[in-house]
Order: sequence, then structure tokens, then C-alpha cells
Amino acid sequence: MVRLLQTLLLVLIAAFLLAPWFAFRALAQAARAQDYQALSRLIDTPAVEDGLRRQGLAQPDALLSPGALAALTRGSPPRGPEDGISRFDDLVPGLDGRVIRDWDPTRVRIAVKDTDGRECLFSFERYGLFGWRLEQLRPAGETGNG
Repeated sequence: MVRLLQTLLLVLIAAFLLAPWFAFRALAQAARAQDYQALSRLIDTPAVEDGLRRQGLAQPDALLSPGALAALTRGSPPRGPEDGISRFDDLVPGLDGRVIRDWDPTRVRIAVKDTDGRECLFSFERYGLFGWRLEQLRPAGETGNG
């Protein structure tokens, strides 16, 4: 019984720690599938748009389109939708240029390197115990505190 409780506790801790990575993966998959309903649950659109405007981007809506988000989450310029195939390197942080840059219990930043080595930062904030929502986006090459 003790072994079962220890295992359950380890699973809960792992889920708590990896929840933001899975929120990022869900964002990428929703963008690739052009699932607007899922994207609306995963993105605080007013906060992200406000942050993009503060970075000097005149049309933040263009970066929040499913095609642009799909491209940004895989590290390529926002040119069009991905084929939607989930790859193994999407499962593990640190592979294929995607890394958790900062982590604390309420905020996580995930960096995605583009083909030139520049980082796009996705800032997620916690809501609830396991829920995470994109609050800020700093495209590669942009300045700011994103």
C-alpha cells in the first residue's frame, strides 16, 4: 500500500511539473489542426495581443492565426499550416530546439529556436492546479520582456 501511494505521489508530481510542456504541445497540435475552440481555451488572446502591440507589432492577429502559431511552435517562419503529424521530439523538452527556459509554479517560458538560432518565447501562466494558458508571445528577433 505504501509503494502504491509513493508511486501515485511521484505520478502527481511529474504531472504537475510537466503540465506546462503538455499545454505547449496542445497549443501546437491545436494550431496544426486549426482547432479554434481548443486555441481559445489555451490562449489568453487579449493579453497576448496587448503584449505583441507593446512589442511594436502592428497586426498581432496575424501571429495568432493557426498557421502562424503552428510554424512558431515548430521553429520555422510563419508561412503556412503544418502537416499535423506529431513527432517523437514533440514529446520531450529539449529536443528539436524546444526547451523550457524558465519554470516556477505559476509561470513557464518555453523557447523555440528558429532555423537561424533565434528564440521565440511562449510564456504560459497557471490557472487551476494543472491548467496553463499562453499569456505572452515574443516572436524570434523581437525585443522586450515577453
